[in-house]
Amino acid sequence: MYKNQGAQGQKSVKGGKSEKGVKGTAAQTFEELHVYQRARELTNAIYKVTRGRAFAEDRSLVDQIRRAATSIMFNIAEGFERGSKTEFIQFLFIAKGSSGEVRAQLQVARDQEFISAEDYDGLYNLARLVSGMLSNFIAHLQQTEYQGEKFARPQRQAVDTRQEHRERLRAAQEVNIRSQQERAEREQAEREVAERRGAPSSPDTPPPRDDRENSRGFGEPRLDNLQSQEPPEIDEPPGAVEQ
Repeated sequence: MYKNQGAQGQKSVKGGKSEKGVKGTAAQTFEELHVYQRARELTNAIYKVTRGRAFAEDRSLVDQIRRAATSIMFNIAEGFERGSKTEFIQFLFIAKGSSGEVRAQLQVARDQEFISAEDYDGLYNLARLVSGMLSNFIAHLQQTEYQGEKFARPQRQAVDTRQEHRERLRAAQEVNIRSQQERAEREQAEREVAERRGAPSSPDTPPPRDDRENSRGFGEPRLDNLQSQEPPEIDEPPGAVEQ
C-alpha cells in the first residue's frame, strides 16, 4: 500500500472541506490519499467560483479550468487503481501538470477580473499546495521498494500457497504420529493380556521329552527293540541223533 505524504490538509478556501488523515498511514483506496482530498477540495472551489456571473460568461475558460481541476483528481485515482508504482508515478506527473495549468488559468481569470483578489489568493495557494504534495508523493514512491498491488498480489498468493502446504503437511504428520501412538498402545495392551493368560508356545519350541526314557537304567535295552529281535540259533553237537 502507498503511504500518505505531506502535511495534513486544512481549509484553504472559504466553504472548502478538508478530510482528516494521519500522515504516513497506508492508504487502502485513493480516496484516503491526502493529496486526492486536497485536489477534490480545489475542484469544488473552482466549480464554485466559476459560477459567478462574470466568470461564467467566458465559457471557454470555465470549461478549461474545470477540466484541469478535475484532471488532477482523475489522474490520481486512475494511477492508484493501476496497481503499478511506475504507472502511478506517471499519472501523478500528469496530475501535477494539470495543477500548474489551473494556476495559469487562475491568473487569466484574475487579470480579467473574473474573480476577486481574495478568491484568487486562496485558490492559487491551494493549487500550489496540491502541486507540492504531488511532488513529495512522487519522490516517496521513487524511493520505496513497493512495486504496487499488481506485483504484490502474486507474491502474497505464493506465500499463502506455501503456508497452506505447510499446514497440510503438519496436519498429516500429526495424524501419523497419533496413529503410531495408538498402534503402540494397542500392541502393549495385547501383550499385557497375553502375559496374564499365558502366552502360547512358539512354533519353534521343541516338543517335550518323554520322561520314560529317563526311568530306564543305563544301557538297558528298550522293550520295542527286544520284541523285534529274533531268538539266536543254537548249534547242535555233532553226533546227535534225532529221536
